[in-house]
Amino acid sequence: MNAPIPRQTVFICLLGMALLGVAACDSGAPAPAPTKPAAPQVAATVPGGRVYLPMIGNAPASAPQPAAATPATPTLAATPTAAALLRPGATATPTARTARTAPAVSPTATLVAQRIQFPAGATGTTLNGSLAPTAVNRYLINVAAKQRLTVKVAPTQGTINFSVVAADGTTQKKPDEAAPNGAWSMVMVKTQDYRITLSEAGRAAGAYTLTVSVGP
Repeated sequence: MNAPIPRQTVFICLLGMALLGVAACDSGAPAPAPTKPAAPQVAATVPGGRVYLPMIGNAPASAPQPAAATPATPTLAATPTAAALLRPGATATPTARTARTAPAVSPTATLVAQRIQFPAGATGTTLNGSLAPTAVNRYLINVAAKQRLTVKVAPTQGTINFSVVAADGTTQKKPDEAAPNGAWSMVMVKTQDYRITLSEAGRAAGAYTLTVSVGP
């Protein structure tokens, strides 16, 4: 027959078993994750100070590039005025502009006919005249209707032609019409002025004696 186990032994066995159970529970807990070693740092110099960057693998991380500076907009220099270019104390003198005067245009000469006047009580008169090259001389005389007008030209230089034209435009004698001994005569139909025009046939200088008379 077996002897009874002492209480002290039983207590020790139970305490051992309890300790073994606690150890088993601790052994079943997940192991803590291993701590990674701190990554070495690389110093990069940027404007404004130093920045420490972590290593990525065996190569240092790229340092941040400074932002590109925006180019300044060029400013156009203002053109200095005449006043700005003057020395201190100097006074600007305005330049006077010379006005351009248009060349004078010679007005077209209006050939005025010379009116023939008889002396008191006379029926005719004699005039002396000259002609410049290409020029003409004109005379006016008033003749009443049914009166005879006689014109005689005696050249003293060159060859002188003459014509007679009424105020109404009617030609009484043409320049190249023959005039025996330089004389021409006709009875006028209307009372009006008649224009006598003398010219040099060769368009050269000339001189003459003009005799004009009016009669029945």
